[in-house]
Amino acid sequence: MFGRRARRDKPEHQAVPEAPVDEFARARQVGDGVLAHAAKVFADPRGLHAETVLTVLGSLAGRAAQIAATLGVQSGAPEYRGRVNRVAQDPTGTQFAVGDGINLPLFESPDSVHAIVTAPLLAAGRTAPTVEDIARHGAATMGTPAFEVPRFAPGTTARWMPREAVGFGLQTLAIPPIALPPEQWYVAYATAAAKLLEMNRPHLDIEPLTRVVLDSANIGAKLLVTPTVDPLVQTSA
Repeated sequence: MFGRRARRDKPEHQAVPEAPVDEFARARQVGDGVLAHAAKVFADPRGLHAETVLTVLGSLAGRAAQIAATLGVQSGAPEYRGRVNRVAQDPTGTQFAVGDGINLPLFESPDSVHAIVTAPLLAAGRTAPTVEDIARHGAATMGTPAFEVPRFAPGTTARWMPREAVGFGLQTLAIPPIALPPEQWYVAYATAAAKLLEMNRPHLDIEPLTRVVLDSANIGAKLLVTPTVDPLVQTSA
């Protein structure tokens, strides 16, 4: 009088999707080391001067983005396909690196300098400087003295400007270059800057400091400076 109990099919095993691989995981770890080393190099009895350290780190992130773009275009890396690097010259004969190749690591990729550096500000619910603002300011001032000076908050400045920072900073702050491929160093320097911004968030307004980092990165990416010792260039030889 009772029918057979309906058979229940066992649910099919559903594979758990694998977490995406972070290709820059090592670069982020190196960024921690860069920040720790910067704290030793730049510390004085009053502590760390935020504007100076952030200007240096931003400048080096930009310089490293320029190197990454150069290597990426030269090697024909898929993400750089169709992109070019060019050299512009102002009326005084000063040359600058430009082109949409540099824009990828500097502004456009998910792990760009801009994306990494603005993360602490966005996490705090603040409005971050836009790519358009940084690029527009750089384009409007290129070839003038104003181009090489980040937009500091009134009454603040840094001990070194980006041209000086790019000239000596790679040698001063570099962990042994074997630690990281040269095309990934921009992530390390940007990570170091972002962590310093995060550390300062409880007691400083990091919005103008974030702009300083991004202006410095844009300047560092555009300057054609050959430091006396540049670990990033050496490893790419």
